[in-house]
Amino acid sequence: FFMVSAEVPAQRSPGSSRRLQSEEDSLIALLPLGPEAAEGRLELRAPAGFRFSCFELILEQAGRHPMDIDALYRVGYDIYCQVGDPLDEAPETNLLVLRFFGLKALYPGILYRLVVFLLNPQDLRSEAQDWTLATYKRKMASGRDLPIDMVNIPGYAVSNLIPQFEVDNLSEEYLGLMMVRTVRLTLTFNSKLYNGDVLVFSAATGLDIRGEVEVGGPPEPCWDFRWKEGTLPLPRSPPPECSCTLSSGGGLRCTLRLAIDEGSGGRALVWDQGLEFSFELSARNPAQAPDPVENYWKVEHVVEETGQLVAGQLALSWPVYSQITNITIGVVGLEQRAAVVTDLVVSLRPAAWGTVLELIMLEPTGFDFEGCKPDAPLERDPRTAGERLVMVGGNFEAYTITSIFIANVRMGDGGGQTRA
Repeated sequence: FFMVSAEVPAQRSPGSSRRLQSEEDSLIALLPLGPEAAEGRLELRAPAGFRFSCFELILEQAGRHPMDIDALYRVGYDIYCQVGDPLDEAPETNLLVLRFFGLKALYPGILYRLVVFLLNPQDLRSEAQDWTLATYKRKMASGRDLPIDMVNIPGYAVSNLIPQFEVDNLSEEYLGLMMVRTVRLTLTFNSKLYNGDVLVFSAATGLDIRGEVEVGGPPEPCWDFRWKEGTLPLPRSPPPECSCTLSSGGGLRCTLRLAIDEGSGGRALVWDQGLEFSFELSARNPAQAPDPVENYWKVEHVVEETGQLVAGQLALSWPVYSQITNITIGVVGLEQRAAVVTDLVVSLRPAAWGTVLELIMLEPTGFDFEGCKPDAPLERDPRTAGERLVMVGGNFEAYTITSIFIANVRMGDGGGQTRA
């Protein structure tokens, strides 16, 4: 996340193009550049050895609504993405360059979000090195570069990989806000565990792993923590601590801290490399699916006294499906008998934004939506068949009750309770 202190111009923003024929943005891109036209540029530089990629790069205003395309900077339409300077004989792979050649500039006072993929260096780095984020503008008439902003960003150390780190949702509970009774974490280390080491586990964004505080118990308990059945790798170490904070994007980030202290004094060996290390706990799913780049668990093996990062690894978390609540289906047409054609009103409250709604009538049998007509702007999708209705073109806002009028629905064959 970042914010600029001065505008980073776009080459063909309205202020950079001559107004010859139209005020429409779609035509501005076709107009010649004005004498004051300038192209903005953003450069992200990592320490030597890192390798950037433009694959699936995301630049957007933080908190952007999914339908707000104006707040999204599309590669090839609004920005050019390149790794290194193409004029160099050997372009630097640790330099990412974004050029604002289209209509959209970066403006001060707005928080932006940049997601970029990269490869870590092959060599280990115990000391974190700073990254640099800088912005420039180039006068198109003179080709002169003018610096705008520059800031150093704290980097991270590059450690060994923990060869096995798996997170399993053994309860197979994927609905939002539901309790996951059994989450199993399994590791195999390529380095030994000693007294004074700490294992730090960061849960996927939104997952709550905190337990209830009890009198006489630990101040930051984990939710139903237990070792895998038949194992007790750390019998004398204190129970783990679980705490949560809000990230810069507003998501819940929970951490489990497991300190190794078997009471044998000094840096005594506690767990050998290559042995499986596994425990279980409970969690509560977030209300909706986390951002794909935040739907990961992370583990770090650290020496507490020195802060040295020994090894680390990531593991993909499970998918989360938001729940729809406050669902009601009512007959509003004149006919309410079985097997007649009438009108329905469906009301619902989604937990996440969406544009498509699927409705399947399970009981009674015989419902038919193939000739129905949803209220505009919704449209019946060709995938609609029999008792299954698929509607597209909607704007279902999260935590907002929406009512949909559906005309010409054939009712089920029998009477009784309706179940969808």
